[in-house]
Parts: sequence; C-alpha cells; structure tokens
Amino acid sequence: LPPDYRAFLLEKNCGEPERNELSESQGAGVSVRRFLGVTADSSHGLAAHARAYRDRLPPGLLPIAGDSFGNLLCLRVSGPDYGAVYFWDHELEADENEPATHQNTIRLADSFSSFLAQLVPERLRSMPSGKGTTTKVDLDFLEEQRRKGNLK
Repeated sequence: LPPDYRAFLLEKNCGEPERNELSESQGAGVSVRRFLGVTADSSHGLAAHARAYRDRLPPGLLPIAGDSFGNLLCLRVSGPDYGAVYFWDHELEADENEPATHQNTIRLADSFSSFLAQLVPERLRSMPSGKGTTTKVDLDFLEEQRRKGNLK
C-alpha cells in the first residue's frame, strides 16, 4: 500500500470523516460515507470488501471507502498510476460475466493525501421534516432563503 494510505490506516483506520465531500471544483457529488479499515467487521473491513468486489473492480483497484449510494472510492495498488484514487460507479459496471473495465471509474486524485486535501465538510444539514423524520437541506440554499426573509 502507498505510504500515505498506510499512515492513514495507522492513525484513523476506519470511520466516518467530518470532511466528507469533494469540493465543487474537484468533483461535485462525490462523497465519502465511511472509510474502510483493518477490522474483522465485514461491513467496514478492507479485506472483506476486496474479496466481495474482486471480480467487479478493474485489476489493481482496492476499495477503501464507500458513499451513501453503493459506489466505492478505490486506491490504485498496482500499475503506472500507483497510489491514485478512483471513484467507481456501481450503476455503470460491466454486465455479469463480463470483465471489469475502467469505463465506470473516474480518477479523482494522484494520491491518497491529495484526495484527503480535496475533501470539504458536507454542505447539507439534517433538519426536522415532521412526524419525527429528518431531511437534508443544502446550507447555501438555506442561507439564501434566510437573506430573502423566507426563513426566521
């Protein structure tokens, strides 16, 4: 594994990051729900995810995080762009019995460190929506509505 990612595993291992969304200029819509780590818990473990996605990911990609929609963030662990971080879109993956390709991946960063540096705090806030449920509202939209006097 690349040294910057090994250092991250030793310090943080796995969990939900506070800075979890790529800035608009870097890849709007890409977020990290949870980083995977070295754990026996199969729902958050690197080894379990590597096994589960072995035939679905292009060779050389290791799943290191997931978003809220079933997509993965992967680290290139072999090849010419060793250490690069990719977004893997599960909805565009190869058909069953077809080899995995990079057609459903997007390169996000040259290294894990540069990927982490691009993350910003999520711009959504959970708010009550009635009957004990919550919804997420974009903070920029909320501020605009306050300025216009539509909210107190």
